[in-house]
Amino acid sequence: DLFGEALIYASGGSSPYDLVSSGKSKALLIPYKIFSNMCSNNCSYHAQLIKNMLTILSDKIIMLNNKMSILNAETLKGRIAVYLLSLQKNSNAMIFNLPMNRQELAEFLNVKRPSLSRELSNMQKGNIIEVYRSSVKILDMDKLRELAD
Repeated sequence: DLFGEALIYASGGSSPYDLVSSGKSKALLIPYKIFSNMCSNNCSYHAQLIKNMLTILSDKIIMLNNKMSILNAETLKGRIAVYLLSLQKNSNAMIFNLPMNRQELAEFLNVKRPSLSRELSNMQKGNIIEVYRSSVKILDMDKLRELAD
């Protein structure tokens, strides 16, 4: 896993994070100056490293923006709707798989698992979605969009 990447180009000096490993680990520490200064040899490896880091940072910004839009929904049903619409858009299909289990999804949406299950069940009863295990089928896109607004 990658950590600390958001601090590479940030102003301020020290890291606000403490890291604790749950087991035996190895870490590769890359000095800040590798990212802040171009290599004097103008090597392609250094340029690729910086490009890769910028791609990682961009992907993380997009993911965090998506999460903020999900969590900004006023109701749990709204959060679920925004989340499902984002998955549908990414898959470009009306049937898709959830990338996480119910407990992980509940934690992602910042709710208790029973509340999540109850809302998913209500959305099924309302013929908005159909859920079977990790598979979701959108039955009423207009209603789902309405819930997301």
